Amino acid sequence: MIRTTISIVTVVAAIAMISCGSDSAITSKKLQTGDDSLSYAFGVHNFHSLDQEEGINIDPVAMAKGMIEARDGSSFMDHMEAQTYMMEYIQALDEGAMMEQYSHVREEGERFLEENKQRDGVITTESGLQYEILREGDGPRPSRESVVRVHYKGEFLSGEQFDSSYDRGEPAEFPLSGVIPGWTEVVQLMPVGSKFKVYLPYNLGYGTQQAGPIDPFSTLIFEIELLDILD
Repeated sequence: MIRTTISIVTVVAAIAMISCGSDSAITSKKLQTGDDSLSYAFGVHNFHSLDQEEGINIDPVAMAKGMIEARDGSSFMDHMEAQTYMMEYIQALDEGAMMEQYSHVREEGERFLEENKQRDGVITTESGLQYEILREGDGPRPSRESVVRVHYKGEFLSGEQFDSSYDRGEPAEFPLSGVIPGWTEVVQLMPVGSKFKVYLPYNLGYGTQQAGPIDPFSTLIFEIELLDILD
């Protein structure tokens, strides 16, 4: 996976280039002191380190230009703008690589949800969440700020179970504002005493992140039983 930060050693190597004074002087710089050679070694080491990072292509002259112009106060990005640009650019590379790697998972989930929403009894919300009412309780409904007690089990589309409070023998308690978006949404639709079967698109579950055994872009199935509202 592509790194989300640039090594501080790389920055040190770039700073050493400032002393060259201009782009044309970079390659003609003579190594006359131990500090010069150390700076050169940093440059060699970090060029090869970055060159091995998938999707990242660093132009050392452009990097030196940025350092020189930052020193002279003529750069078109300030420090925070540059940091934001780097983070967003590398994040986009990460997400693109992740989407390509797990495209089959995303496509499988999309096909499943498209077929599932045609079944009798399946309700689809505006967000794309789908659910079935297995049992409807007669108690109050929680709000987003509520703390709830639930029993649940979670499965992949294959039917393989990845989590279950039933198996642990103890209900889970949590604030609705602190769970994945699909849970926050659907539990608010449940009167106490209800049991729903819920189908979560990846963007309402764990998104593009790996979460334990759950791959990025995974569509998930939960059975959720709302036992009580604690607060």
